[in-house]
Amino acid sequence: MEKKRKVTNVKKTPKIVKEKKNTSKEKLPEEINPREKYMTIGDHLEELRKKIFYVIGVWLFFSLIVGIFIEKIHIFLVQPFKEVSNYQLILGTIYGPLEIYFKLAIVIGVLISLPINLNILWSYITPALSEKTAIIGHVVIFISSILFWLGVAFGWFYLFPFSLKMMLESFLPAETIAQTTVEKYYSFLFMILIGTGISFQLPLLIVSLGSIGLVTLEWHKKKWKFIIILVFLLSAFITPPDPLSMFVMAFPLLFLYFFSVGIVWLIEKRRNN
Repeated sequence: MEKKRKVTNVKKTPKIVKEKKNTSKEKLPEEINPREKYMTIGDHLEELRKKIFYVIGVWLFFSLIVGIFIEKIHIFLVQPFKEVSNYQLILGTIYGPLEIYFKLAIVIGVLISLPINLNILWSYITPALSEKTAIIGHVVIFISSILFWLGVAFGWFYLFPFSLKMMLESFLPAETIAQTTVEKYYSFLFMILIGTGISFQLPLLIVSLGSIGLVTLEWHKKKWKFIIILVFLLSAFITPPDPLSMFVMAFPLLFLYFFSVGIVWLIEKRRNN
């Protein structure tokens, strides 16, 4: 009887209940990534509104700085014309000075503030991305800005003076003076500078598509002839309607294209190894 009682007592002994571990996938407050922001639609719109105000503010700031030195900037920008013509630029309208100075300040302010504003807009998206992706985005913007300004420099130092000489010296009809309005001069200038800046984004585009495997080295082997034709068409669109200017623009773009394909080859080689 005693043994039975002892066994019975053992059976009735309460079991120690182990504490259940928190297997929930919900993150504790201290585990939440500080980059993650849980926002309502209203919060997103408010954040976007702030970023747009920052972009406009940066743009207006640089435009104001340019406006302070606008006279010196104008004198600097018309030097290429003075080198190929013995005459001065003329105003096409009565309100020309206001239009010219205002447009110069706006356009140059946009170009200078572009890298900063792109980073501001990208920072609006980054909280929803991983830290690695966010950093890659900032690096891409940095490289894109460098390529753009390299294109602008090429346009200013080589392509634009060359085009002016072709138009106002080599192709100048007999009994004609090399003179134009300041409005048309600046339209021609910024068409070339912005065009070359955008064209110099070609390496970034090719390397980006190659790094994600969308446009492979095998694709370039099959399509490189068509790419060359497209480069010449793009050059003809950006430059004045003369073959020499087109070739001056096309050669650096072709160099950048084949250089970019070489980088794609290195990426694929490293990926396969």
